[in-house]
Amino acid sequence: MTITFTSGPIDNTSLLINPVEVRIRNTDSANQASVTIRFVNESTSPETLVSSNSFLVNASSTESLSFNPVGISSFLIEIEVSLANRSDEVTATTVQPTATLFSGATFVEFERFLVSNPEQLQEIDYPETPQLNLFVPDSIGCDGTINGDVTLGGVPPTWN
Repeated sequence: MTITFTSGPIDNTSLLINPVEVRIRNTDSANQASVTIRFVNESTSPETLVSSNSFLVNASSTESLSFNPVGISSFLIEIEVSLANRSDEVTATTVQPTATLFSGATFVEFERFLVSNPEQLQEIDYPETPQLNLFVPDSIGCDGTINGDVTLGGVPPTWN
């Protein structure tokens, strides 16, 4: 089965996002996933394909690809995944694409991908992903501290 994920348009009007790292995590312990990643320039009309890369992600492994959106003020990332002998629902929950956006070496944003076209509409029960918030001072000397919290949907979880 093949399913497509999309980031939706990513604003880069400041032209500071460089690079973008896309990671594909395959949690299926028995099957490799066939993946095609497309980078699309959304700032043109009509939108244009910048690049397309296809590769395999082995069972229980992670692969990554970097993309440089130099001069592109708006782009999206589309990921097509085919997981042999698995349904759309299993594919959508087993293969987990993410993208991290950087401004030089500085972290800008973390993107989760949305299922954009399963073969048929279905309810997919995604596991909740906690958000880790780190509060870092402007500078850290030998006596500085870093603190933070974990939230689920903006609410601190109850630990059992």
